Amino acid sequence: MKPPRIAIIGYGSIGRAVLEIASHALPAETTYAVLTKTPKKLEGINGLGALSTMDDLIAFRPDIVVEAAGHEALEAYAPAILANGISLITASVGALARQDLFERLSLLASSHSAKLVIPSGAIGALDYISAVALIPGTRIAYKSSKPIAAWSNELKAMGIEARTQISSIEIFAGDAIEAGQIHKKNANVAVALALSSGTLDVPLARLVADPQLTLNIHEITVTGPAGNMHIRIENRPMDDNPKTSYVTSASIVAAIKSLLAPIRFG
Repeated sequence: MKPPRIAIIGYGSIGRAVLEIASHALPAETTYAVLTKTPKKLEGINGLGALSTMDDLIAFRPDIVVEAAGHEALEAYAPAILANGISLITASVGALARQDLFERLSLLASSHSAKLVIPSGAIGALDYISAVALIPGTRIAYKSSKPIAAWSNELKAMGIEARTQISSIEIFAGDAIEAGQIHKKNANVAVALALSSGTLDVPLARLVADPQLTLNIHEITVTGPAGNMHIRIENRPMDDNPKTSYVTSASIVAAIKSLLAPIRFG
């Protein structure tokens, strides 16, 4: 097999962690390149190439592209990547709460034999949910509780002083896709659950800011004819990005390994 070629869009906290984890999880001969507006940040990283434009990215001939630069980047770059038959793993799952974007990228992937991959991100059990959602009568509910720092901008917009809070505050309660549309940076999991269930409106979501927490907590409850499931996941936030769990980058690397592997689970 030829050595894998991986391109990453964005060199923020998620992109850097993806490279860190991939460096010991993927084959040593893997070649990496990063599309970034600040290529000087890449200096000193052995064997890592800097890309400046989408044309540069396509010319790099990646086997897989990872988007780790936000909703706007997914909308701007994903169409060209998929249209060139290159599979794309996105960290900005919440952007797919926009049905027009979701349908456009789905069509491009299908038309050009590419894959748009939604990684498990901060949670697990998407395989279970996609299976039981095929059975009528299944219900899915999700609760996300994060430290107050993850919601500082949202609380400020609500006129709430984050530093003075001693009890939890419910930021949102409603359907998961709406959560993704309103809270773009804090509802990736809610949207992933909605999409894995095969519908855009079934799962219910609650988003909570809790000053007592130091971890990002995700709770998923599934009830239905096939049985019941309740899982609680407690993740460490990234040091420089409290909205995102460190395991999110690991899940992206796991998705890369799955796409490259001759055998897949799930």
